[in-house]
Amino acid sequence: MRRDKSSRAVGQNTGSAAVAAADTDAASELARVRQLLLDRRNTSGWWTGRLSTSALSTATAVMAQLWHGNALRMLQRNRGCRPA
Repeated sequence: MRRDKSSRAVGQNTGSAAVAAADTDAASELARVRQLLLDRRNTSGWWTGRLSTSALSTATAVMAQLWHGNALRMLQRNRGCRPA
């Protein structure tokens, strides 16, 4: 690779240009994945699939719900529980 006088590779993104390029790449990939997920919904607008019997996947899903606070709200709503 050719180098200029400052010893940087010529044509190499540096500083804010590299950050801007990474942000653009990330935004583009996020939009692509989002559209992929939206395209996989059924005609009613829901995703369909099979539940896993794996304890690890169940634990992962439960933890994700807890981190987002949804599990506690769901338990309170479904069982009439109140937080202690």
